[in-house]
Amino acid sequence: MSVTDLFGSITTETLNVSIPTESAPPDVGWYLICPSYGKINHVYFQLANFFLFLSYLAPSGLGGLLYLRATLAVGLFFLWLWGYVVLCSLDTFAWNFVCMWINVGHVIYLLWTLRPIRFEKELEQVYGATFAPLNVNRRQFQRVLRCMRAIRSVSCREMIIEEQATRVDSLTLVLSGQFVVSQGGKALHVVSRDQFLDSPEWFSVLTDDYFQVSVTSLQESRVLVWHRDKLKLNIMEDQFLKAVFDNVLGRDVVQKLLQVDRIFSSGGGLVPGSGEAARFLDRHSTLLGTPGPNRSPVETRSGVRDAERIGEEGGRTGGGRGEEGRDEYEDQTSWRLLPIDETTKNGTRV
Repeated sequence: MSVTDLFGSITTETLNVSIPTESAPPDVGWYLICPSYGKINHVYFQLANFFLFLSYLAPSGLGGLLYLRATLAVGLFFLWLWGYVVLCSLDTFAWNFVCMWINVGHVIYLLWTLRPIRFEKELEQVYGATFAPLNVNRRQFQRVLRCMRAIRSVSCREMIIEEQATRVDSLTLVLSGQFVVSQGGKALHVVSRDQFLDSPEWFSVLTDDYFQVSVTSLQESRVLVWHRDKLKLNIMEDQFLKAVFDNVLGRDVVQKLLQVDRIFSSGGGLVPGSGEAARFLDRHSTLLGTPGPNRSPVETRSGVRDAERIGEEGGRTGGGRGEEGRDEYEDQTSWRLLPIDETTKNGTRV
């Protein structure tokens, strides 16, 4: 029996198959308009999309990023709930659950980043007086404080920097009190609150070098001391902070130069013979236990009595005296101090 004899009787009618001779065009309207809509989804689905919509309205900045992550986390929470309770779909539940916790983690991190940063009272004063006006934020100032060595108290007449004996390995800011800077036993200028003791050394002196001046406290004082090299390495990574420190310390150096120039020029040069500069240097040279430019050693030993007399005269005359009189008693602390013992060890009086 041939194959033709076996299958010859099979026709398209027997198989009941219709073979179209020409393909029919698709119904375009079916793709554009649904013939009927299903019922509205559960309220969980609606809440999820509402919070996702809110996330698209997030502003810029860290606050906006926190808002974005929080709304995404809430929206994904409702999608997870919808997939678990309504759809009973494992994949919908699992994906939304994982994405929700990723955004929750971002929210926790951003809240930690944006937490309010507070400092001790003295450090708050430093930040408000020196760094806040230059738009340094609290987080940047906190980074600077990580390089802090200590906040130390300095007793009256204590020498914290000794000429040719103390290494330039720190940066010191005066928190309270006053210091006199001297060279070769002669007073150069006074450093007061919110000023730096060693700003000139910041720009051109290496850590292995020694100070060319001595610094002695005129009263009970407190200072903030940074590790100099550690601070420099820290702010090198932030060009803004580096520019801020260069600006602050540069202005501090200029103020010191103007003070020294005003003192010496008013007395007639580098070796003043009379006037404001002579009185100023005489007064502070007495504190250092060395003769001033217009004092003999005998006069220096009696300098405390002279300074006390100037202070008493200033208190009696009040504000009625002229510029010359005010210069004699403007330093209200010097007349109370005895000559300073310059016996030191590693820059600290012993």
